[in-house]
Amino acid sequence: MVEPFLPDCQEISLITVRAHTGELQTYPPVSMEFDTQLNAVRTVSMPASVSADLWVAATELAERAVTLLQGVGVFAIEMFVTPAGELYINEISPRVHNSGHLTQDACNVSQFEQHVRAVMGLPLVRIVQTSPAAMCNILYTQAMEEYCPEGPVTERLRDIGAAVYWYGKATGSTGRKMGHVNAVAANVSDAVVVAQRVLAEVTSSYRECLA
Repeated sequence: MVEPFLPDCQEISLITVRAHTGELQTYPPVSMEFDTQLNAVRTVSMPASVSADLWVAATELAERAVTLLQGVGVFAIEMFVTPAGELYINEISPRVHNSGHLTQDACNVSQFEQHVRAVMGLPLVRIVQTSPAAMCNILYTQAMEEYCPEGPVTERLRDIGAAVYWYGKATGSTGRKMGHVNAVAANVSDAVVVAQRVLAEVTSSYRECLA
């Protein structure tokens, strides 16, 4: 409802983890690019292209929101960033989140491990981003029906710094998230290029495997 009144906004997301003790750990903010026709996230990159001051402000806002909610585990806090640098929370998701999947390859600890640690009462791991990274969602199209893997599959393309994660979902409607591609590189721009290239090639490579 608010988005139409905030033109030209950048959209970012932060993954914040809260332990039973109240301890907080927050991953670097990510930038999100959307497929406007499908209304779905297409590309996520870490770190987000924001200033150092805005990074700090966004982290403080995310942690304040999660603290007020008094929840335990992983929370995704999506925000609008106005051209003037104002921050508006758009959505809070109390779960591991699509915008945090690239933590599997970009950081020393993934959002999934941190979530388990939080809910089990284990110490959280101090987060370190080990490489600039990008993620592209594999969104369902009718043409994918014949070759989507029946079970979860991970394929690591180490020579180019990429990994493909299939979720093992049954086929579904157009735009459903069937998997994702993570890529790491020396900088975010290169990571996005690699992730997008693998995304473009992944369907043909799986067809060849089934041939």
